[in-house]
Amino acid sequence: MLDERIYRPVTSCADLEDSLGLGYSPQELIKDECMRAVGLHPTALAQKMGIHKDEVKALLRGEYKITPDIAQRLSRVFSGTSANMWLNLQREHNERTKME
Repeated sequence: MLDERIYRPVTSCADLEDSLGLGYSPQELIKDECMRAVGLHPTALAQKMGIHKDEVKALLRGEYKITPDIAQRLSRVFSGTSANMWLNLQREHNERTKME
């Protein structure tokens, strides 16, 4: 069972839905819009997500894509977001980079 204290939302990223179609990678949005807004470091994000800090760092570098599991964890940490939103951002980014 997941510890609910870990998943207490740290910020609202509700306006990220407006970023669909603007060309941002989900990783850029996590770093620039969510983490930076509250001064959250990768180690703290990893703890709140319940994953290893190296996984978060790789995700933020774009080495890992957002999976359904990661999307769910992000939506629990960042209030105002949903797993579907994170997956849509990743899908859009994948499609855009495939065309480049």
